Amino acid sequence: MQEQLQELVDQWRVEANIPGVAVGIVHGDTDIVITSGIESVDTQLPVTDNTMFMIGSTTKVFVATAAMALVDDGLLDLDTPLIEYVPELVLADEDATRTVTMRHLLTHTGGFTGDASLMAGWGEDALGRSVSRLNELRQEYPVGEVFSYSNSGFVLAGHVIAKISGEPFEDFLARRVLEPLELKNSACLPWDVMTHRFALGHYIRDGVPFVSNETGIDRGMLPCGGMWSSVRDQLLWARYSLTGQRPGEGQPLEESTRLLMQTPQRPAARMFEEVGIGWLLTRHGSTQVVRHGGNVSNLQVSEFLTVPEKKFAVTVLTNALGGGIGKRVVDWALANLAELPVPTTLDAVEPAPAVLDAVTGKYQAGSLAMTVAVGDDGGIGVRMGSAQDLGEYEDIVWPPAIPIVFVGDGTGEFAAKADATRVLGRFVIDENGQSGLLEFGGRTAKRV
Repeated sequence: MQEQLQELVDQWRVEANIPGVAVGIVHGDTDIVITSGIESVDTQLPVTDNTMFMIGSTTKVFVATAAMALVDDGLLDLDTPLIEYVPELVLADEDATRTVTMRHLLTHTGGFTGDASLMAGWGEDALGRSVSRLNELRQEYPVGEVFSYSNSGFVLAGHVIAKISGEPFEDFLARRVLEPLELKNSACLPWDVMTHRFALGHYIRDGVPFVSNETGIDRGMLPCGGMWSSVRDQLLWARYSLTGQRPGEGQPLEESTRLLMQTPQRPAARMFEEVGIGWLLTRHGSTQVVRHGGNVSNLQVSEFLTVPEKKFAVTVLTNALGGGIGKRVVDWALANLAELPVPTTLDAVEPAPAVLDAVTGKYQAGSLAMTVAVGDDGGIGVRMGSAQDLGEYEDIVWPPAIPIVFVGDGTGEFAAKADATRVLGRFVIDENGQSGLLEFGGRTAKRV
């Protein structure tokens, strides 16, 4: 099986023009590691099992773990308004300032704009400077009412952790989470990464990968997706996440707290089903999946998925975006190693013309825009990109529109036409028969 997967990863990587890939799998008592390609098209150094990649938003689970360590210490209460810990906190909405809690942040229900550039450089005060700009962000929804994936919320969570602990966020994360689990090839700051082997992010132009001269994120936004880690460290993290197993005596959390983080807290926005504390929860058929993943400005992309009842996990780290290689590896591993049945294809429903009129248009979630349009072939597609009026992410090469098909009653939920085994998103139809909201990519976007 390992030889077969190695051949497939090599093939898929070349097809997608991705320079380097690392795959890690927990399968019972066995760890499987597959590496393919190079860390950088400039250095031509091969990817190893200790090469550090940026894991993007998978960082959020580590941040949530750091917050829960403070809960275990009796220093943080998930439901106490954050203003009691950070008196200088000012959001655009006064009610939100008074009521937002760490539970809201860790479950993506703070309600303020979740996708916005809060870049503040690499200085020691960067995180505080980013948080001081949260008052520039709109309060899109009342606190606690709507799940919408929020990078901004995790920036604030990292700042709260630093304030309560009295340490720089990166130092507390290392001391309370990384070091107890002996994650020796995981770090947050570039000067800590530089002493290790690491992969550089690449962008793809006309099928050719080029090294990016940026990390895609800075210290001011680090808690939402700036951590680096190797595939070996991700396997250690996977075993701890699955069973509490760890290489030494140290542990970041009480066992009950570790399990609580994977317990559903509330429904999420599609493509997710529920949210735990930091973790995103879905199902593969009827089997519970606990997961996260990350994308750093389409330069480095990761997948991280566990199947608790199977004691199974898979992680995929890449230094470019392309070809859906993460999903292909995950699907292959679930079918061939975890031996989970392929989910049943959902029945496609032909939407009425009125439904197409109701859902087509542009939706916005902060600096991200989702465009729903009918293509030349008469089919409908959804494309994520930059919100033009905000000018964010202008240098990113965005993937093309995803052709979709309606499922269920044909009015709200949809799946990808190429893979209709799971619900990809949902249009929320209002009392006037119009789609006012779009759940896509975990965001709850408002129609513009």
